[in-house]
Amino acid sequence: MVAKRVRVTRAGRPGSSPVPAPVTPNANVNPSNPQGLSLRTLYNQTPALYRNNAADVDVTQIQSVLSKGGYPAVTARTTTPTSRQPQVYKTWVVGKEKNKPINQQSAVMVQCSCSNYMYMWEYANAAVGAAKIIYGNGEPPTVTNFSLQNSLCKHLCALSQHIFRKNM
Repeated sequence: MVAKRVRVTRAGRPGSSPVPAPVTPNANVNPSNPQGLSLRTLYNQTPALYRNNAADVDVTQIQSVLSKGGYPAVTARTTTPTSRQPQVYKTWVVGKEKNKPINQQSAVMVQCSCSNYMYMWEYANAAVGAAKIIYGNGEPPTVTNFSLQNSLCKHLCALSQHIFRKNM
């Protein structure tokens, strides 16, 4: 008996099935208790490419403020220089514990307005309570981050490095 060869490709590409790839849940995801992750944990889980690319990001207008609920927050404008017009993004980190610096918090919420964060990391971080779905459409990233790995974009990495350096 001769086995038939089957061509396997990723969803969305020519010759692929219209059914999206199955989503394997991340070990950090606990839908019944989404408490969040620390900034250090999110930073350490970020791929080295994004941490290294953070060196190309200019972090400006950094403000250490309190949120509406009285939680510590750090907001910034991050700029990625390009050959065209520089891209400016809103980036922020909010702690979930009062009277504690952000880099010592056991759980934070992070957000960036860049498309990389929106399409890859926002949903996965929201699933563990480390973000809110603000810029995305609320659907899981079945192609860009199908394993729902928690991480940061290069803009949040640059802001995180600043927070760690300044002990904010």
